[in-house]
Amino acid sequence: MIPAWLMKAVAPVFSKVFLPFLIFAVLVLAGFYSFDKGMEKIATMISDARRAAANERDNHWTAQIEKSNAMQARRETTQAVEAMRISAEASQTIANQRARLLTLEKANAALPNGTAVGLDSGRVQLLPD
Repeated sequence: MIPAWLMKAVAPVFSKVFLPFLIFAVLVLAGFYSFDKGMEKIATMISDARRAAANERDNHWTAQIEKSNAMQARRETTQAVEAMRISAEASQTIANQRARLLTLEKANAALPNGTAVGLDSGRVQLLPD
């Protein structure tokens, strides 16, 4: 065991030097621990803020893309309707021209000398203005 004379010699040094040093070391370690936990909390807050900003940015651009896609779909639909209308008009015009050509061919065949070559007054009257 520790002799009594050693305890008498060490006690004043322990109480005046080592104990304050030990208290100081414990306080410094507690401060470092608190600082580390605080920095960890700040890092977590920054990470959460970054993630929230990224999600907000992604949601914004996703909405912009969806809006653009909807506008493009409306334009395509409008173009398809317009193309169908133009196609129907063209088909009607073609049908009218075929009917007119058929009428002209019948009128031409009904003229006297239907197999004659050249223009006579009857054929000239069949020509459009």
